[in-house]
Amino acid sequence: MKLISPRSSSKSLKNFAKNQNTQALKTVLMFTALARTAAADSNVKDVEVKKVQEIMRRVASADCSSASINVAAKSRLFERMPLQRFVSRAAKHLSLDDRREVAQAIAEVCQADGRVSDMEAQYFNGMVSLLGLSAAELMFDAA
Repeated sequence: MKLISPRSSSKSLKNFAKNQNTQALKTVLMFTALARTAAADSNVKDVEVKKVQEIMRRVASADCSSASINVAAKSRLFERMPLQRFVSRAAKHLSLDDRREVAQAIAEVCQADGRVSDMEAQYFNGMVSLLGLSAAELMFDAA
């Protein structure tokens, strides 16, 4: 899978969302967030990588290699913009349904190995906050 990555500034993300479309922005955000979710407990498990691959095929019709997921999972060592800043900026250009879909996918990866560690729960809570979602918005469909 080849992802086009937006630049880090808010203006660049806005232009990316407008020119590439919000679906492309959601795909980049989803891949990055899910790969990092696999590493949220400091241990990337094969079952988590497979879950990321499954979600990316389902949501974005994209095939991701295990290697690309593992590299992205450890990307915080090389990133120019921290994931938290990227997520909060990108979320402003996505609909409530798109943000909710990203959060639900993160939850799926957290639960992939049958348990959710404290580190994964903290990661999930932080990502939900960065996505600008409330507990009610996660639970209920928009009216």
